[in-house]
Amino acid sequence: MKNKYIMPVMVILLFSFLIPAINALPNPSSAYCTEMEYSGRIAENEAGQYGLCIFPDGSECGEWDFYEGRCGQEWSYCAINGYGIREPDQSDGSFNGAVCINEQGEDVGKVAELMGLNSPSTDLASLIYIVTGLLLFAAVPISIAILIIVLIVITFLKKMKKH
Repeated sequence: MKNKYIMPVMVILLFSFLIPAINALPNPSSAYCTEMEYSGRIAENEAGQYGLCIFPDGSECGEWDFYEGRCGQEWSYCAINGYGIREPDQSDGSFNGAVCINEQGEDVGKVAELMGLNSPSTDLASLIYIVTGLLLFAAVPISIAILIIVLIVITFLKKMKKH
């Protein structure tokens, strides 16, 4: 009678491995456009899909190009806050985002840092998002451990039954 519950429990544990871990950082170029309160849309070309940031005057620019200061400079965080803007040095292969510069041409800081896009948010929605992601992420190793224990117990019980 008890053996009929073993298989459903094992199936449930097995499917728990499929729970996705929802703990990821957003695309910084998309987050920049959103935080600047501009709208966006997805466009498509022969290479695939890409995001566009749409400015109040109706002009648009690729999200990554906008984030890195290659277009839409008059709508950038830097311009709105009275700074100049320059493209980042990407010699290290990273995607750093545009750099705000003062009137003397000195770096004030990267857009993402000045806006706090790289720091964890403290609002309730973000906290719930992070905690949920961590709990779901933890569910996978816990499920694996439980499954292994169940299999060991079943094997042990079968061996005990034979003797």
